[in-house]
Amino acid sequence: MNRIAMIRKDRKLTQKELGVLIGAAQNTICNWENGKREPDQEALAKMSKLFGVTVDYLLGLDTEKSPLTVTDEEALDDELISLLTSLTPAEQEKAAAFVQGLIANREA
Repeated sequence: MNRIAMIRKDRKLTQKELGVLIGAAQNTICNWENGKREPDQEALAKMSKLFGVTVDYLLGLDTEKSPLTVTDEEALDDELISLLTSLTPAEQEKAAAFVQGLIANREA
């Protein structure tokens, strides 16, 4: 199993949910995980920030996950705010419900 699939499953995300979070289609995520295609630099950067790991870790080039620094956390906050503000009000409500569902699943 490749690293993207592994970390996505560790975080209990579906391919579709990951796609929503990084702006990629579910079939694109599937192709990355099956080795049919490689994510571009922008997608790798988004996943790196989202999961708190290095791009090298995602690509299988490094075995160590790097923890987020304060600067990385602030960048992630900025990225998430930017993504959320680009959504319509209805989409923002769906995103909020999705995040609440993730938290509820984690706590269960």
